[in-house]
Amino acid sequence: MSGPAEATLEDFYHLAEDRTASAAQALPRRILSGTERIHLVRQLVPLVEEVDRHLGDYAAAGRYAAAADPQDAAAVANARRALRDARSALQRSAGPRRPDRPVPPNGARGTVEEALARLDDARRFLALARDVMAGHHAEGGRADTPYGALLAAGTGQRFVAARLGHLAGQAARFGRSVVPLTEQRAGLSLLSFEDACRHLARAGAHLRPPDGTEVGAVGHLPVAVAPAPARIEPDEGLTARLRYLASGADRLQTAAYQAVHRPSSAAPYHAAALRGTAYPLALSHLLAGRLLHTVAAALDGGLSPEAVRTAGEHLRAAAQAWQQVTPRWERLQDLGDPPGLRPAVHPSTAEAEALAVRVGRILYSDDWTQHHPPGSPRPAAELLAEGPGALLQALHRIPAAAAVHAEYAPALVDRLAGRLVTDDGMVDPRRDGGRRWFPAQPVQITALRQAYVRAETASGRAAYALADLAESARLLVPRAELDRAAHLARHAPDRLAPVETHIGGWRAVAREAAPALSEAAGRPTGAGPAAPADPSTGAARPSWRDTRPRQQPARDRRDDGPRRADRSHAPDR
Repeated sequence: MSGPAEATLEDFYHLAEDRTASAAQALPRRILSGTERIHLVRQLVPLVEEVDRHLGDYAAAGRYAAAADPQDAAAVANARRALRDARSALQRSAGPRRPDRPVPPNGARGTVEEALARLDDARRFLALARDVMAGHHAEGGRADTPYGALLAAGTGQRFVAARLGHLAGQAARFGRSVVPLTEQRAGLSLLSFEDACRHLARAGAHLRPPDGTEVGAVGHLPVAVAPAPARIEPDEGLTARLRYLASGADRLQTAAYQAVHRPSSAAPYHAAALRGTAYPLALSHLLAGRLLHTVAAALDGGLSPEAVRTAGEHLRAAAQAWQQVTPRWERLQDLGDPPGLRPAVHPSTAEAEALAVRVGRILYSDDWTQHHPPGSPRPAAELLAEGPGALLQALHRIPAAAAVHAEYAPALVDRLAGRLVTDDGMVDPRRDGGRRWFPAQPVQITALRQAYVRAETASGRAAYALADLAESARLLVPRAELDRAAHLARHAPDRLAPVETHIGGWRAVAREAAPALSEAAGRPTGAGPAAPADPSTGAARPSWRDTRPRQQPARDRRDDGPRRADRSHAPDR
């Protein structure tokens, strides 16, 4: 079984190309009437306009920054000119607008109505792809999710351009399929249609990557999820839980990103929200490690024992790192915390708790909560009902999203620092009238920020380890590639792809043949970037790519796992 799947940017591009290619196959094998040809030409115009509109959004100032590379910007501009020439030629071929006449019925070997419907489907799918991209940006062109920066990077630009170029080439091939079916007396109308096909092929050639490949990480871009509180339904099955794990992790990381970059429209963070998120994330990592250990023996040698052990070690290390965040909050209070004995739970806290509960219910029972003893895990065969790939992909989202949350937590702490107070005696109360509460000290804020930095590093390593585990078993975890690329795009976009790769480049010349781009995406794997400095300490900020999974030092097993009054979730000793 393939397990739950999410719609991605590549899915919509592929569907648009598939519908355009299949439209040619739907054409009847006979000479088309004048009315049929005009309907086909008019239906092709909206598709060409959608490709041009897509490129226009892509090249808009402040949106995807296409002018960042002069060669890329020139290729996009040349392609847009070719698309506009194609649209003008199509409009000349269709002639002046007349009252629509119904398309006459066709033979059984193909129908014009079916070809028209497939062209319209292609336009709709391309519009959906544009909506996917727009969902990761706010008004004004700023990135609105952790993946938004990837669209503005050179890698994202070249992927989008290559897919649009491929679609323009498919439209040119469709047009050339119509030409032999057009009656010769069409005259100038037929010549204009052939010109339109040449312009479409030229647009595709301008957008063709110089090496004929595409960088595919951006293709895994998902539909942006709304940052809404999680709901745990009592009758969720394995399929739903795996899907909700992924969407909940997306909401968790998006909420932290928006709180830093768009605070006016995001739910405001307070100390209770950050404090309440740490323990559920620690528990989620620990339960994910136990689940991995439970299913490893049932995979019949499909997973490397060393890779399983490494991933488990990193998940436990990440659980410890998140566990150590909580004590840093114990002597701190936020004057801006919601009032009342039972204040409303912050959406991020609700998402983190939902992650832990869902992993626990996948592993143990349908009514498990973090207050219950763990009990015996489900049989491995039941846990793998959706396939090992689906399980590993869902588990990978936990540390990947936790790392993004921890990445932005120090900035949120800095915003709260002015209203944090402490009672830990670091300030002598006799010097201030015997007051109990005093402003939080810089050393406390620094320790809190460093705890989040360590949690980010540990979760990032765990995410890498799970991705390596899937790779060792030849299982696909496409979001792992997207998360790595997005992390680099936010911190070192110049290291995402070789600088010599441009859209079109010197090979972006007008050609009648539409490009046939390779489906095997090229994925650069060069060394990671230098880590940016942490402003709180001046030290190099840990980078996921700089912290590939490595052997962990021996630890006292008594220190594993989150600690609370309830010790039922501590690791086995």
